Amino acid sequence: MLTGEGSSLLWWSLPVLAILALALPFPRGAQIYGNTFFGALLLFIGLSIELLRCKRAGRSSAAKAIPIPQTPIS
Repeated sequence: MLTGEGSSLLWWSLPVLAILALALPFPRGAQIYGNTFFGALLLFIGLSIELLRCKRAGRSSAAKAIPIPQTPIS
């Protein structure tokens, strides 16, 4: 699940967690540099890229999909 094409979300999440983890030993320095803001910004960018990738993959697979005929239930 975290390998292959979907691994980009994992690679965006690791730096975010590292940035946010710096707030534990250095809470004052983290506030000065706004690491919560930068962590959230990286997470937003990563999730946006993943959403765009999923939308593009959905459109291309939807174009190739074969419609299933509907049969009435008796």
